[in-house]
Amino acid sequence: FKDGCRLMNDECMMLKDLIPVLEKYNDDIYFVGDGYELAEKSDIKGMRNTPEVLRYACGYSVGKVAYKKILNGEVTSDSLLSVNYLRKPQAEREREERLKKEGKI
Repeated sequence: FKDGCRLMNDECMMLKDLIPVLEKYNDDIYFVGDGYELAEKSDIKGMRNTPEVLRYACGYSVGKVAYKKILNGEVTSDSLLSVNYLRKPQAEREREERLKKEGKI
């Protein structure tokens, strides 16, 4: 986000592919989520330390965001809120890989 606007859409990509994308932004960069440790080990220009309490989503933080959207009129019903998973869960990916090796898909 910059000045309250998203810089890019949610996307799942390899860190090596993300670095050139980030290089065009001349700002501080804060990572969140389960890829934080990977990003922290790399040499990304502009990367800043995200406080640990803000690195990972939890039910409380998701609820706070949803509540704010409801108060702002951005969402009028909880049924309009949805999760945006960028990839399948690891167990499902491993199962599919096993089924491919067995020739079942």
